[in-house]
Amino acid sequence: MVSIGKKSVTSPYHDYYVWRKEPNGLESNFGGSAWTYVPEVNQYYLHLHSKKQPEQSITKNSPLLHDLLQEMYQKTFGHYDVVTVGETWGATPKIAQLYSKEERKELSMVFQFEHINLDKQNGKRKWDLKDLDPQELHRTFSKWQIELDGCDWNSLFWNNHDLPRIISRWGDDQEYRTISGKMLAIYLHFMQGTPYIYQGEEIGMINYPVKSIDEVDDIESQRMYAERIKKRLFEGRVDPINQLEGAR
Repeated sequence: MVSIGKKSVTSPYHDYYVWRKEPNGLESNFGGSAWTYVPEVNQYYLHLHSKKQPEQSITKNSPLLHDLLQEMYQKTFGHYDVVTVGETWGATPKIAQLYSKEERKELSMVFQFEHINLDKQNGKRKWDLKDLDPQELHRTFSKWQIELDGCDWNSLFWNNHDLPRIISRWGDDQEYRTISGKMLAIYLHFMQGTPYIYQGEEIGMINYPVKSIDEVDDIESQRMYAERIKKRLFEGRVDPINQLEGAR
C-alpha cells in the first residue's frame, strides 16, 4: 500500500502515512534517521523502525480508532469467547478504560507499560537505564489496581520479546537468582488481573550471557553497538555489549 502512496501526492493512499518536506532530527529505533526520501513526491515518510514499516497516520482517510475497534468487535471477535488485548504505550488508567471497559465493546484489556518505563531516563536511549525505585514501582501498580478496580481489568506482565528478562533487569541473576525470581513472581501474580507469562519466565530464565556482538541476531542491538563504538561513547567506561537487552 505504501508503494501506491509513494507514486503521487494525489493518490488516495498518500495520506495514510506520515510525510514531511524536510526531515527533523527524529531517529529510528533501528538507528539512523526515521525519515526516508521519496523522489517521486519530493517528500520524506516516517518509519520509527524499518524502512519497510512506515508509520500510518491515524487522522487521515480512515475511521477514528475507537469507531474501528467497535466495528471489529461487532462484526468479528465480539461473537466468540476470546480475549483481546491492545498494546498501549503511554496510556493512563483513564485512557485504558476507553479501550477495555466492558460497555465500550472494544477490547478485553490493554498492555500498559508505565511500570516498565520506570528505569528509563528522559532524553536518553532505551539502553541507558537508571536504578529502579521500588517505591515508585509500588505507587504505579497501586494506581492501576485502584483506578481499574470494579470497572476494568488489568494485564499483569514483566517480560515480552522486546524487554530484558525481569530477573536480570530488576532482580539478581547471580547469587540471588532463585529468591529474586520468586519475589518478582509473587509480587506480580498476587495482584488483580490476568497474568501473561513470557516463554521461559516460568522457569526463571535470565538474559543470555552475550559475549560478542556476533552472537546477537537483532538489527536494533547491532546498530546500537555499531553507533556507540563509532562515537566512542563508552570508551574506557562501559563496553556496549553490556547494554544489550538479551531477551530475544
